[in-house]
This record gives sequence, C-alpha cells and structure tokens, in this order.
Amino acid sequence: MYDNKLWEGHRLLYPQQRDNWLQDRKPKVSPPNLTEEQIERLEQRIAYAQKFQVPLLIRYVDEENQLAEVIAFRLQTKPGLIICLHDAGKPQPISFMRITDIQLL
Repeated sequence: MYDNKLWEGHRLLYPQQRDNWLQDRKPKVSPPNLTEEQIERLEQRIAYAQKFQVPLLIRYVDEENQLAEVIAFRLQTKPGLIICLHDAGKPQPISFMRITDIQLL
C-alpha cells in the first residue's frame, strides 16, 4: 500500500495494547447497595441452586470495579462470601456485597 514502512508500522496495535485500551474504556462501577428484599432473593436463588444442583450466572463487581460475570456449576457459601466452582475447576471467591444479580440457568 504505502512505501513508507515507518508510517505503516506506527498504526499497528499489539494484542496487549488492545487489551489495555479496551480495559481502560470499560466503565468503572461501584459495588451495589442491595435492599433486604434483593438480598433475600439472591439467597433464595443460591439455596435453590445448591439444593437442585442448578448452574448459576453470577454478575458482580470485581476488584477493579468493573462488571464481571461467571457461570457457577457448584457453590460453597461462607458468611459474606460465595465460592464458585466453574468449568475451569478453579475456585473463585466472590464477596456477597459485590454481587449485582444471580440468574438460574
């Protein structure tokens, strides 16, 4: 296209640069302030999923204050903490106060 390789090379975007750029563009979100009714609804869904071994889609605010989601096939609960076991097999702890939504799959 162009004979000037310096001009063509400056427009390259490496995968690491692209990931950083996309990460910076994501909006920052603060952890939710859930009402008692919302907390009770989340607890009911967790109890149902544990009883009937139904996978859950958990949406939460991660440590970098960005929205994230994980599909949990098994759950372990501790006071104020949910430990999700997903398809990768690695346990992922999520603070209950950072959860925004839980859906049964």
